[in-house]
Amino acid sequence: MPTVADASEPSVALDNAVRRAFRFAVARQGAVRLLMRTVIDTGKQIEGRLHSIHIPFLEQASLLLMAVSQHPQPVLRMTVQTAMHLLVRYALTDADELQAITQTDNHEDAFTAAEDHVVWTVRQLLGLKD
Repeated sequence: MPTVADASEPSVALDNAVRRAFRFAVARQGAVRLLMRTVIDTGKQIEGRLHSIHIPFLEQASLLLMAVSQHPQPVLRMTVQTAMHLLVRYALTDADELQAITQTDNHEDAFTAAEDHVVWTVRQLLGLKD
């Protein structure tokens, strides 16, 4: 898997980053489920996480996205948040369910289809061409 640093242009770096984030979440479903359980139960992140980790991430990510998008930073912050919601939901989807949704032949292909869809959707949200 190419890294963000391996990319020849910003839009390729974006694709690589989304793919790496998706694979990271899939590989760590248990930990992601624990984090999401708190959000589901309380409607918010673990105390202290919002301002120490999440908001700084949204700020930095939205600044980086300004290299590939014409949208203002506040819109890009929300775009990053939307992409994270989408990515996490697909990453946590049961493999059998995802296979049925994607109409693929096996679990690996199902997760690949979901990954490709997340990348495509993020590009659409940012107004990038396929």
